[in-house]
This record gives sequence, C-alpha cells and structure tokens, in this order.
Amino acid sequence: MSAPSAEAPPDAAARTAQDARAADSAAEPKAASAPLLEQLESLYAAAGTLGISLKRFFGALAQLLLAESRIVRHGVPLFFIGTIALIALAVSLWTCTVALIGWALAMATHSVGIALALLVLGHIALIVGLWFALKRGVRHASFPQSRAELRALGHQLSREFDHASARPASSTETRA
Repeated sequence: MSAPSAEAPPDAAARTAQDARAADSAAEPKAASAPLLEQLESLYAAAGTLGISLKRFFGALAQLLLAESRIVRHGVPLFFIGTIALIALAVSLWTCTVALIGWALAMATHSVGIALALLVLGHIALIVGLWFALKRGVRHASFPQSRAELRALGHQLSREFDHASARPASSTETRA
C-alpha cells in the first residue's frame, strides 16, 4: 500500500494545510476565552474546596482544644491528689522503716532508751548531712568556677586590649 499523500496532487496537500491554518486562526479567539473561563471556574472550585477544608480544619482544631481543656480540667486535680498520695506513701514508708530500725536496735541493745537515743542521733546526722549537701548544691548551682573563669578571661582581654592600643601602629598596618 502506498501513502495517501503520495497519490494526492501537491496542490491539494497545500490547500489542506492552508485550510487547517485558517480553521486554527478562526478558532483561536474562542479557544483563548474558553480556557480563561475554565481556569476561572477551576479557580473558583479550588477556592471553595479550600474554604470548606479550612472550615473543617478549624472545627477539628476547636474540638481538639475543647478535649484538651477537659483533660486539663480533670487532670490537674488528679495530679495534685496523686502528689499528695505519693507524699503520704513516702512518709508512711519512712515511718515503717524507722519503726523497724528502732525495733532492731531495741532487740540488739536490750534497751528501748538506748535504741531511741540511737534513732535520734541517726536522724540528727541525716538532717545535718542533708543540710550540708543542700548548701553545697546551691553553691555549685551558681557556677562559681565558671564565673571566676569568665572574670579572668575578661581581665586578660582588657589587658590585651590596653597593650594593643598602647603599642604604636607598624608601617604595614598604616598602609592598609
């Protein structure tokens, strides 16, 4: 089989190409306005979808904040009640421990008075130890070594600056 364009005369092919160009040029003003209208319609549809999506998003955000406020409203008192319960548990555990130590000291010394005296001395030693540990912790929390280092670096910088400003400028520095 041969191609149809090979059998057609050259004038017919030229006329067909001219007709196609004429049809395209006549359709261009309509085609230019049609895509613009379609673009505006798609832009309007996209804006509407965006608006609906934003409304849903902010609605969900409001519901989330409401749920979080409910959790906080019920969670904060529960937190304080739990804290009080933990403190009570710690105190009762300490009391039981002291009672067991006191009983063991009473059995070891065969005297309740000596056992109580040892318990009181032990508590005094604990309180004094905690006092010194807290005092040391507060002193180290203020970072005295770091502050002393920074002060020394500041003094060194000041001396170097004074030394550099007192030295006359060399000939290479004045040219630059």
